[in-house]
Amino acid sequence: MGALTKSIIVNFIRYICYYVLLHHVLGGLDGRTGTWGYVFGGMGTVSNALASAALSHGAELYTNYEVSSILTEDGCVKGVKLANGKEVAANIVLANTTPKITFTDLIEKSVLPQDFRNSINTIDYTSPVTKINVAVRSLPSFSCLPSIDRNPMPHHQTTIHMNCELMQLVHQGVVDYRQGQWSKNPVIEMTIPSAVDRSLVQDDTSHVVSLFTQYTPYKLNDGLWDDSMKEKYATKGIFSLKSTRMLQIFLPVLLDMRSFHHPNLKKYSDLLEGRTWSTRKISIWLIGKLYLKEEKYLSGGGVTGAPGRLGAITALKHWKNSKKY
Repeated sequence: MGALTKSIIVNFIRYICYYVLLHHVLGGLDGRTGTWGYVFGGMGTVSNALASAALSHGAELYTNYEVSSILTEDGCVKGVKLANGKEVAANIVLANTTPKITFTDLIEKSVLPQDFRNSINTIDYTSPVTKINVAVRSLPSFSCLPSIDRNPMPHHQTTIHMNCELMQLVHQGVVDYRQGQWSKNPVIEMTIPSAVDRSLVQDDTSHVVSLFTQYTPYKLNDGLWDDSMKEKYATKGIFSLKSTRMLQIFLPVLLDMRSFHHPNLKKYSDLLEGRTWSTRKISIWLIGKLYLKEEKYLSGGGVTGAPGRLGAITALKHWKNSKKY
């Protein structure tokens, strides 16, 4: 079942399926290949750990400074220009923005070959995913495996898959998507991180639940993704009578829910087409002294340090071997 849902995350873009299957066996934890885990304290803990490590080695951190362009001279990167007009010189620029943002929005067209720019413009960032975060009073209890008490059971601590038991359900969901509608019976991957990490909640009984739902088109045939449409999808698309299992699981314990659709994700970061999954290239793009180490902000899915590590290794290698530095 896990392999099935991993491949159908993007089965509307066939060429990505193979990568997604590979992505789910990359890395590991505690010596076990392909194992995933929760970050205690939430994903912000990863950013804080990276910041702390950088500061310990003498780095200076500046936040809330928008970069408006990457500065170049004679085909080589020389630094960045901020939105407030200030220019910051740098021997090396490590970019964590998408290829589209980096090479078409931040760098002058004349710096890059046209065929390279054309290849960047062909990258598909489309995502079919909507994330819904749910706050509940207590652990959800499943009719197939009812909770014994308020303590998490093994299945509460893993990924729970729903509406993917039959290929017809999945197929119909894709058909709905291609017609500009959200899936009537969305494929759902559910996790309960607070079953493992109690620092995410403020009392002894409540929990947070993450729903990775699909398929939802970026552009709907019958409206826009405004607040009203978000609520309509969450209440009718997920918590509808057609999804009886979701009613059984959540209605007795539901406190609040927040849904994150494509335009919302684009608003909060540079996710194009609200992408939560795409072809993430584990590789380094090099132009002069610009290194792209793009992992990006995933609203659901895994986070790997491979792009950043490869980017840093390549930058250090060039730094040591180039007399220009």
